[in-house]
Amino acid sequence: MTFSADMGRGGNAMKGRKETVQGGGAGAVCTGGAEESYAGTGATGGAALPRWALWQVLDSAFPAGGFNHSLGLEAALRSGSVPTPAHLEGAVRSALANVAASQMPLTLAAYDAAARAEAAARARMGAAARGVAELSSMWEAAACEAMRACGVAAALCACNSVALAAAAAQGNSLLRAVCAAFADSGEGSALGCAVRALRVASEADGAPAAHPAVVMGFALAAAGVTRDEAARAPLFAALRDVLAAATRLNALGPLAAAAAHARAASCAEALALEYIEVDARRKAEGLPLHERCALAAPLMDVLQGGHDEMFTKLFCS
Repeated sequence: MTFSADMGRGGNAMKGRKETVQGGGAGAVCTGGAEESYAGTGATGGAALPRWALWQVLDSAFPAGGFNHSLGLEAALRSGSVPTPAHLEGAVRSALANVAASQMPLTLAAYDAAARAEAAARARMGAAARGVAELSSMWEAAACEAMRACGVAAALCACNSVALAAAAAQGNSLLRAVCAAFADSGEGSALGCAVRALRVASEADGAPAAHPAVVMGFALAAAGVTRDEAARAPLFAALRDVLAAATRLNALGPLAAAAAHARAASCAEALALEYIEVDARRKAEGLPLHERCALAAPLMDVLQGGHDEMFTKLFCS
């Protein structure tokens, strides 16, 4: 006896039917002998599949490379700036504030670029019967736009080379992971189209390094995750990673880190609400993306900049 190879439909339940579901992504496409069609975001499973995509991307087991980085915490601990657990939680809040101020605008810009590509794809498919292959260039143009604009903004916003190198490393790791997970979601899946477009855009000559906020915003938009949830995703990832780093650096035990995570949730939510509103206001004022990104906790940024000078270290940043 062996297990069914049909993960999506439970083995023999689909015998005798012509239709099969290709892939398991948020925008899977059904084929039954007919020509493939563009399925878009959340095409199967209603609102549930976008949540599964979000949970998978944010899961600690997802190989996105976040656990190689401490967001400046290791350098802060080594400098003596974090002498007590109370100071440690202050350092965590500072790391979250910097992520909210500098990365949330990038996530939202990438999300909006993917949303425009999705709307244009649906409009084109509604206007004429076109093959899905013809939509690839549309998604690739959107991915290139997002990567160029956000790459410039990230470079101009970064005040230390350690943070910039860490963003490039994490972005490449996250891109490899989402491509492995979702690139085969189906030819008509918006999520599959989006991650394949990100891969093509990242491999183009002169392309900037993939930033994790860009990859996350673009992919989650294509998965059908709401804009507000996607905006909070980098904050959750940062909170998870910095507390995991605190545990590995023996600054907190695992249970104390779990309690600190729960206490920090209200701070993270307040930061999300604040910077979603700030970004919308600055965008309405006509400010370019690089002027909407900022640092909210300069001390943590300064300390992180000294990470490369440490003789021994556990983390890359």
